Amino acid sequence: MRASRGFLYMSEVDAGLQIADFFGEVLRQKVPDAATRRGMVLAGSKMAAAEAVRRGVVDAAADGGVEEVVAAAVAAAEGLAARGWDGEVVAEIRKAMWPAVWGKVKDYGAEAAARPRL
Repeated sequence: MRASRGFLYMSEVDAGLQIADFFGEVLRQKVPDAATRRGMVLAGSKMAAAEAVRRGVVDAAADGGVEEVVAAAVAAAEGLAARGWDGEVVAEIRKAMWPAVWGKVKDYGAEAAARPRL
């Protein structure tokens, strides 16, 4: 997130869009503070980068322009990649950390009729 100009804005309430149940579960898990989540989702409040970092909604906000933000994100990703973790193991750990999310994601759309393949 860009520190100087970045902000978080969930426009669904303003646009009249519903949030899928799996994404609602992601929000509950990733943004555990009810007041923060309520402001984001139900009030459509804009949250500046510094506040998003302070509240733990984002991990970091980088100073500078687009190039610096991308460079910071790439550096963070390279730092994780350098650890040499097995992607399958990381995926299973993530599923175990957020079983309610995984249950909703893997079932999302299951009730929809299968479309014929051409």
